[in-house]
Amino acid sequence: GGDLRLMGGNIRINKPVAGDLTITGGEIRIPKDVRIGGDVYIAGGNVWIEGDIAGNLRIAGGEVFLSGTVMGNLHAQTGHLGLSGTVKGTSKIVAQEIDLGSDARFEGDVQYWTKRENGADFSKAMAGGAQAKYDNALRPGYDKVDWKHSAKKGMAAFTAFRAVSGLLLTLLLVAFFNTFFAGRAGLARQFAARSM
Repeated sequence: GGDLRLMGGNIRINKPVAGDLTITGGEIRIPKDVRIGGDVYIAGGNVWIEGDIAGNLRIAGGEVFLSGTVMGNLHAQTGHLGLSGTVKGTSKIVAQEIDLGSDARFEGDVQYWTKRENGADFSKAMAGGAQAKYDNALRPGYDKVDWKHSAKKGMAAFTAFRAVSGLLLTLLLVAFFNTFFAGRAGLARQFAARSM
């Protein structure tokens, strides 16, 4: 119970979510005051996570900024990851660029790949004996994704979803309120006839 699934252009979560959270969108924001009680799954263009996540975070995005706390594991596949938050579990990060802020903290081991093998310095962010390891074996997953084509396909799917949703809503309204619409159509015809 308490799970939430969202799809949209710009999405901002303003209240705590008791269970899992699944989001697909263009711009996604989870503000500082918001706590997610379960796992979080995100596919988005620009993503800001300032709130806390009690479970795991699995994210695919263009630009991802994480300043909150992830109590579970992090799995990120992104063009750019900016991290100044805390990850308590293990992390697997595949990104063109990784920027670690001075407050970044990893309490579990990190496996990562960036375009440049020395593209990220995890030394100051590792805590409690956790280790970060560059893993070139993660690269094939990144190379398989055509980011520009994927973004275009995602926007096309979103546009189709909106069109189909609008059509279904219209059909449902007509089905449930058929007599209402029929009566209004009759009034419109009478009004048009009087106007002529």
